[in-house]
Amino acid sequence: MLPLGVVGRTKFRAYGAFALLVINIVVFLWELMLMARGQAVFMEAIATYAMNVCAVGVEPLPVIGRNLILSMFLHGSLAHLAGNMLFLWIFAPRVEAYLGHRRFIVFYLLAGLAASAAHWLFGGVVCSPTQPYAGLAIGASGAIAGVMGAFLFLHPGLRIETAFM
Repeated sequence: MLPLGVVGRTKFRAYGAFALLVINIVVFLWELMLMARGQAVFMEAIATYAMNVCAVGVEPLPVIGRNLILSMFLHGSLAHLAGNMLFLWIFAPRVEAYLGHRRFIVFYLLAGLAASAAHWLFGGVVCSPTQPYAGLAIGASGAIAGVMGAFLFLHPGLRIETAFM
């Protein structure tokens, strides 16, 4: 089942959601440029900027904090990016209309941080020197799950147009 949109129009312009969408796409274009330079270059960059569960307690706190934020804008594939941005595009405008632009951005980032913390606490990742990329986590899925939860909380009666695949 794939969401296509929320039934009913709104005149609100979701500039925060649009900005997040653009940032995610620009970061993915940067990732594509890295991929064109080779798999090793791409993986080194991802390992540098993605949240690494195995680095918690090892890396300095500012590096972990930076990577917690940056990992929300990295995606592993075009399908990963497209799925996340579709859900952001559909559910975020109504939440942003309720919260306002700035508070929506803060909420989005806090939801992503909470998801990253949950992944760190409950992810069950086994850190091993032989698998250096096992603890990496990327994507906006946690932040978007928070937005979807807020949408469902704020608008439990709104209908969502869907396509069945």
